Amino acid sequence: MMSVETQVTKEDLLAGLTGKLVVYSDLTQCFYYPAEPTMALLQGEMETHIPFYELLDLDPKPHFDTIKRWMKSYKKEGDICLELQKEYTRLFINSKPKVPAPPYGSLYLENKGMIWGETTTEAVKLYVEAGLKVAEDFKDIPDHFAAELEFMWYLMREEVKARGFFQENTLDEDAERVKKVTDLQTRFLNNHLGVWYERFLDRVIASSRMVFYREVSTLAKKYITFEIQNRVKSCRTIEV
Repeated sequence: MMSVETQVTKEDLLAGLTGKLVVYSDLTQCFYYPAEPTMALLQGEMETHIPFYELLDLDPKPHFDTIKRWMKSYKKEGDICLELQKEYTRLFINSKPKVPAPPYGSLYLENKGMIWGETTTEAVKLYVEAGLKVAEDFKDIPDHFAAELEFMWYLMREEVKARGFFQENTLDEDAERVKKVTDLQTRFLNNHLGVWYERFLDRVIASSRMVFYREVSTLAKKYITFEIQNRVKSCRTIEV
């Protein structure tokens, strides 16, 4: 099969990376325990981010509109946060007879049905390889879905820096660092997040009693699928 090369300008590359940074950041917050940052997203931040999603040919507006209509059913914003926290606990932390959608990669990647499995350790090794360590105040398990999304956000940010986009001279690129972080992105998607995200998100969509988690899970599924498919397209060259 022939591969077709397409030309990608520096501007296109920066636009794509910027879009990915925003989307990964939004989704990360949606899957952490609901708090003030979650409410800030709901109060309008996500809607202002629509142009960044559009940079990636994604249309989040139907999902955001559905969430806005759902929010109008509550009289107080505090009620929304409380209900989100209750549903988050039921879906991901504690529920009888069992948790509907446990958010830990090892439960989907291994057959042992245990958290903190071998794949959790492998994920942590990739964090360390990227120059990170699990924060002391992080009390959850390192292969939590939100933590893996946040790791991808970090790798995207490191790619932006390595390509020189944070400097005045946008052509000042550290090719070795670019290769390292893009390789980590691919390995992490191929061996971790990209392997289990669909099964987890399908559980959330099927089990959630709340519009918010159904909509953000559907959006996350679309985005990660886009990210994976985008990486297996024909090879590209960067126009300088």
